[in-house]
Amino acid sequence: MKTVLRILEPILLVLAVAWALVVVLVGGAGQGDFLTHSFTLITLLILGFLPYAIVAGILRYIRARLPIEAKDERGEKISNILATLGGIAVVLAVALSFALPVAQKDIARINTGDCQSDYYLRVSEKPGPSHGYYYENGALSFFLNGRAQATVDNPDLGTFTCYESSDTDWSRFASDKNKVYFEGETIRNAEPATFSLLTGNYSKDGDNVFYATTTLDGADPRTFNVHASTRYSMDANSVFFFGKKILGADVASFELINNDSRPYEYRDFAKDKSRVYYQGEVVEGLNPSVLSQGGTVSGKVVANQGADDEVVLQGNYLIWRNGLLRIADPSTLEYIGLGIFRDSQKLYSMGSISKHYETGFDVADLNPAESISLLYSSDGAAAEYLLNGNKVYALVSEMSLPWLELVEGADAASFKLLTNGYAKDKNSIFFDDKKLEGASVADFMTKEVLDDRLTLGFSGDKVYWRNLLLEGIDPTSLRAESGGTIIRDDDTVWFSSGNCHFGNYRKGSIEEIPNYTPPC
Repeated sequence: MKTVLRILEPILLVLAVAWALVVVLVGGAGQGDFLTHSFTLITLLILGFLPYAIVAGILRYIRARLPIEAKDERGEKISNILATLGGIAVVLAVALSFALPVAQKDIARINTGDCQSDYYLRVSEKPGPSHGYYYENGALSFFLNGRAQATVDNPDLGTFTCYESSDTDWSRFASDKNKVYFEGETIRNAEPATFSLLTGNYSKDGDNVFYATTTLDGADPRTFNVHASTRYSMDANSVFFFGKKILGADVASFELINNDSRPYEYRDFAKDKSRVYYQGEVVEGLNPSVLSQGGTVSGKVVANQGADDEVVLQGNYLIWRNGLLRIADPSTLEYIGLGIFRDSQKLYSMGSISKHYETGFDVADLNPAESISLLYSSDGAAAEYLLNGNKVYALVSEMSLPWLELVEGADAASFKLLTNGYAKDKNSIFFDDKKLEGASVADFMTKEVLDDRLTLGFSGDKVYWRNLLLEGIDPTSLRAESGGTIIRDDDTVWFSSGNCHFGNYRKGSIEEIPNYTPPC
């Protein structure tokens, strides 16, 4: 019997350690972020070793029943130690079994309740938040677009509560019994017991008003209110713009220019009895009488952006429903198009063209002394190129405002639009800002295939998709398949690649066709 016990003990020890690893690793993986809390890790370890502790106790009991001459002194000591550890493990397991469910219940409530908007699957297939508050890796953080922006400082999980926001689908404000939080940062001086939301980034408690995490000095929470546009706000004594006090504003006569039925038009404009304000700053030289409630601006209409979005010249200012520009020489002002104006001194843009995402080049960097014109698509719906003196710029866009991309080598004097995004000068063919290598001006043409859903360019024996040469495609036997995601002839095939919004084509083999899956 003694020999059997000596053999069994190490075997059972190995099995117990293996069991512990299985419980910790497999159990943790199955629970997603279940292991992020320290109580969980300790309990799983204890539960993993508990079988061995129990078995060791049983062996201790059996060995005690053996005759004295069969007992092994060394084995007796080991059994005593293991039995003691087994007892400690049982006590700890019982104690932590009470604490663990409470902590995990609070974490589950935060992670699956009103504290975040939705979930996405990460590469590890573990669920996580897109926006809002979420507990993982031992910390409670505020997430935006799937990334942790700030970690909440020492929160009380048992009382942690998120506030439902009126302008987002996820919670930005939260509190526990001790503190109030905005996007994971602590709002100093905020009292959780009397805290409440206003509109946008504004909130208040019994004594203070806050914008995001900033306390508005002197603001009265009893009379404080926020306009529907969430920009301007006021109390009985002061006016604020995005939480910044407007010095000298007359509260009694202060009014916004837009109306409540369309709170996002002219929302940056306001006035009092003596001044006009734009984005919280005084507009010098503009009389309040030229702006009336509801977004009516008196002056000369110099452009129309469509519908009721008129651009008005009033004094030295261009005014439209989403902006204001100060003009140096109004008497020489002319409208070029696409929100671009010019006077004798400089160019102005209403923001319809963005800065270049790499170089920062924008309308202000064009040469105002040179001629400027826009080339529009055949239906007149969109401007595709801008000519400035001897330079040509393509208006390039990827699901955003267009930016100006210099068309290298283009001759502005002979530059003309073709169809479907193509253009030419006396020497070359272009698509956007790219030259079509090998394309001849003499014979280039475009053709719509696949029921007009796909446009290709042709020059001699060459076929182009946009500026990409579909090398190897014979134009006489060309055909498009699978909704235009496959362009092929009898020997060569090009497959649509990339994604639904920023696609391209790649060259492949005919053998790939049966197993090809389009990106959209």
